[in-house]
Amino acid sequence: MSMHWQSLVALGDRLTFGIGDPVQGIAKVSWAEQVADVFQALNPNFRYINLAQPGLRTNEVKANQLPIALSLNPDLISVQVGSNDAVERSWNSQNYYEALSSVVRPLRETQATILLLTCHNSAGLPRKLGRLAERFKEMVGVMRAVSHEQNAIFVDLSSSPAGTDSAHWSGDRWHPNARGYQEASKVVLTALPYPTSYPNNCMQGL
Repeated sequence: MSMHWQSLVALGDRLTFGIGDPVQGIAKVSWAEQVADVFQALNPNFRYINLAQPGLRTNEVKANQLPIALSLNPDLISVQVGSNDAVERSWNSQNYYEALSSVVRPLRETQATILLLTCHNSAGLPRKLGRLAERFKEMVGVMRAVSHEQNAIFVDLSSSPAGTDSAHWSGDRWHPNARGYQEASKVVLTALPYPTSYPNNCMQGL
């Protein structure tokens, strides 16, 4: 893996786009932008593009975002998609596996470092009972398997405070709030192998 990334391209749905409630004293900024801010502080020439859009399913990310991401030739790429697949009546974990693999595989072939993120509370939804929670557990299992197969970095936000602490959630109990995105950015930075610690001035506000 590269130890000196020059660019980040983020693919996904609403969770990478950054929908959520404000929290007093915390800027409402997507986790991806907060991660990019840290790397831009280390390298003013670091490039960042967020392609994510709310409401997309995995095949839509493949059709609409994957070609753009490949054309940009980044060396660090994040993928966070699946929650909109899981809420569909037609949910099928094998179909999701094939769709997610078809997104991650061509990105991995570029030799970029790939981050594959779960949604923030996929293992502990406010709706803890019923089929939906089981679907989200299946989704996380697929993400973990694809990460292993494609040598991607698996980032399980569902087990972090961003996914388990109600103080990190918006009023709709579906999207993280500003605190949740801040926590998610810390989890992502911790998951990356470079650097082992970030200068304090780069982490201010996170």
